[in-house]
Amino acid sequence: MSALARDLAATDRSEQSRELFAQAKATVAGLPNTPTRLVALSVVAQHFAEAGDTAVANALLQEIDGAKIAAPPLAVIQHRLQAQGAIARNLARTGDPLTARTQLTATLGLAETLNQSETRDDILLYLAQTLARMGDLQSADKIVDKIMKKYGISANPTKAPL
Repeated sequence: MSALARDLAATDRSEQSRELFAQAKATVAGLPNTPTRLVALSVVAQHFAEAGDTAVANALLQEIDGAKIAAPPLAVIQHRLQAQGAIARNLARTGDPLTARTQLTATLGLAETLNQSETRDDILLYLAQTLARMGDLQSADKIVDKIMKKYGISANPTKAPL
């Protein structure tokens, strides 16, 4: 529901977007305080951030922090870091590139510390996309190249002879 709301916001259908975001928040609020609820909160926070509503995204992330879970599910960590990347992109877009860069650098550092390789790589690729959207193609390329090499994919494939 929140993904659809995010996509509607991107197509200037703000009224429908607001309605769906409100439904998504109400649905998540009705969930019992379990790891599933935290995952749902983190996903909705990411979608709010991607839609440009960083105030709500930050409030949802603070709600997750308030749960004080010693070891949150990996999905919570993933969506939290991706939400923070989207928030940084919004900061850059609204004229605060220094804070955006600081936040994105911190988010990249946290992502690098994850032990689960596939999730770490997914987050890093998301953040590389964020860097590219912010105009930092060189940093984005470095991240993508590193991950491609890890999986044995050449960044500069050679053409096969005909």
